[in-house]
Amino acid sequence: MTANATTPPLQYGLHVVYFFAGDGSEATSIARASSPTIGSVGAYVFAYLPPITTAHISAISSNHHDVVITFDAISANTYRLERETNLTGANWQSISGLGDFTAGSTSSAQFTDLNAISLGEAFYRVRLLP
Repeated sequence: MTANATTPPLQYGLHVVYFFAGDGSEATSIARASSPTIGSVGAYVFAYLPPITTAHISAISSNHHDVVITFDAISANTYRLERETNLTGANWQSISGLGDFTAGSTSSAQFTDLNAISLGEAFYRVRLLP
């Protein structure tokens, strides 16, 4: 038996997928503890999140006490500069006092992180906002 269905695109957020194990052929898993028992209904919760899209950073320079980030901007897109002190961390923060940038044309653009040199080592990304 086959079925054809059209579903709308999945929205970002938490979702639950339910399944029913009929004869066991569709209820296989390499993790036996998580495989459903025939005749049972199982559910898995999952999160569907948007990807983090970043712009290409073409240069990073210092100007006295400031760090200047130059990146490739595309007209009408909005960007945010984010900083992290630990490259393996997941705690990217927007820069306090530095607003988002909407490009008026497709060209190079810059963010300046004021007094950033005094903060010590840091990593930057320019995030494309939805």
